Amino acid sequence: MLKRKATVYIKNWIDTKNKKCLVVQGARQTGKTYIIERFAEENFEELLEINFKQMPSAMDIFAGDLTVDNMIMAMRFRFPEKKIVPGKTLIFLDEIQECPNARCAIKFLVEDGRFDYIESGSLLGVKYKEVPSYAVGFEEIVYMYPMNFREFLGANGVQETTFAALQSCYEKHEKVPQVMHETLLKLFAAYIVVGGMPDVVQTYVNTHDIGKVIQVQRNILELYRQDMAKYAEGSDKIKIKAIFDSIASQLDDKNRRFVLNHIDENGRMNRYESKNNRKNLRLFFDVFERVIVCAYFYICILLRTSSLNRLRSRIVTSVTSMIIAQVRTMADQERAIGTA
Repeated sequence: MLKRKATVYIKNWIDTKNKKCLVVQGARQTGKTYIIERFAEENFEELLEINFKQMPSAMDIFAGDLTVDNMIMAMRFRFPEKKIVPGKTLIFLDEIQECPNARCAIKFLVEDGRFDYIESGSLLGVKYKEVPSYAVGFEEIVYMYPMNFREFLGANGVQETTFAALQSCYEKHEKVPQVMHETLLKLFAAYIVVGGMPDVVQTYVNTHDIGKVIQVQRNILELYRQDMAKYAEGSDKIKIKAIFDSIASQLDDKNRRFVLNHIDENGRMNRYESKNNRKNLRLFFDVFERVIVCAYFYICILLRTSSLNRLRSRIVTSVTSMIIAQVRTMADQERAIGTA
C-alpha cells in the first residue's frame, strides 16, 4: 500500500467531534478512492460505497423528497447486502459530481448525525451539472495531489530513519553522508521521469520498467483527454485539447507564460472564450488548472532525453512561474469581465 499524506488528515477528521462530511477533492488518478477504501477497512465495520459513475441508477436514492429517513431507507433497499448500522458504517459517495442532488442532500444527512460521510470527485470545480444548493458549513475539504517526493521515496523503500537522518543534517547544517546523497539523487532522477501519479509509481516500484511506466502515463493522459471531450461543450473541446497538448512544449520554452498564439498563429483570448457567455471562460480554466497537475510527468515523457539538471531547473522555475502568472492573469481578466 502506498502511504499518502492525506491519510493522516482523514484519520484526524474521524477523531473530531461534530464531524462534517469530508470532501476529498482532486484530479483523476491521484488515489482518492483507494485511500478512502483502505481507511474504511481499518476504521469501520462496514463501507457503503456509492459510485455514481459506475451505478447511475443510485441517483434515484436522492430523487424526490430529501428526508433523511427516506434516503437511508432507499440505501438499504438498493444495497440489501450491506449492514447499514449507525456509528459503524461509513457512507462513501464517489464521483459525487455526477449527482448534484446528493451534494445538496449532504446537509440533512450530516445534521442527522447517525453516520459518517465522505464525498469524492474529480471535477467538482467544473459546473457541468448545477448543484441546487451547496451544503455550506457542512463539508470539510481536503485536496489530493500526485505523490510528492517524500511519498515517492517511501514507496521505494526509504525508511523513516533515513528521513530522520536527513532532517538532522538539515537542522545541524551537516553534510549528508555520500552514500545517502547519491542514492537520493538517483531516486530524484527516477521521480522526475516517473512523476507522482500513484498508478505510475506503483508500476515503477513493481517493475522498474520505464517502458511500462510511460505506457501508464499515456493511458492517464488519454483519460484526461476523454474528460475534456465529455465535460466541455461544443468548440471548447477542441480549444481545451489544443491547450492541453501544448503544455509540455510551452513549459520547455523560455517564455514562462502560456501563449495562445503558440497553439494557433491567429490565437487570441476572444477566440478561446465561449460564444454564448464570456463567464463560461471559467470552465476553460478550471480544466486548465486540473491538467496542470500532470505536467510533471507529461513534460518528462516529451523531454526524457534532457539532462537531470535541465529538467530540475524547468520544473522548479517554469511550472511554478507559469501557473502563478496564468492564474493571476485570469483573475484580473475575470474581474474586468465582471465590471464590464
